[in-house]
Amino acid sequence: MVIVACFSVRTETDVGSLFDPYQHNIVYLRIMIFILTGQSGSGKTTLLNELAEIFRNNKLIPGGFTAPGTWLDGKRSGFMLNDLLDNKEYPLAESGKSGAAMYSHFGFFEQTLEIGNKLLARQATDPRLDMLIVDEVGPFELHGMGWAPSLDILSAAEIPQIWTVRAGLVETVAAHWNFKPEFIFFAPKESAEDVFNRIADSCNFPVR
Repeated sequence: MVIVACFSVRTETDVGSLFDPYQHNIVYLRIMIFILTGQSGSGKTTLLNELAEIFRNNKLIPGGFTAPGTWLDGKRSGFMLNDLLDNKEYPLAESGKSGAAMYSHFGFFEQTLEIGNKLLARQATDPRLDMLIVDEVGPFELHGMGWAPSLDILSAAEIPQIWTVRAGLVETVAAHWNFKPEFIFFAPKESAEDVFNRIADSCNFPVR
């Protein structure tokens, strides 16, 4: 039975460094996927962006991406893909756009889907990263589209992850990718600080 989820490994021989909480190299003993769930428009992406900033403020490096919405005349007109590691943005989906990759009334840019999947697959083994964020996993992925190709890789990767999952689909997503969520957070109930503290405690991350 695994008792400790992950731990810090000493990487220097200098005795003084043994007590420096920021000299760390995390080794993960088991797959850890945290879930953030909530209804559409409940603030999941906003919480993730705030959480990524808290990670950086604690000298931890988040990877993956968020998918903030775009708006036109008070209605959601599309989504962007925000690469958290390289701070790049790509158009992800647009209302009324036609094409092979469609969900609801949104058409997805296939080039951006390819960028996002390659990004996740590459970052799953990037030793610089402390956390990988995926925004979001839903019916599109359950039908083998969207981020499904990279989720097959991530569900077996030994890096802590946060997946946003549409309300009502948490059990289905966990069963589909065969994992037990480390913890389930609910938007808008949770604050970014509370989510970070829970994750940091589970992963033994150094906290400033």
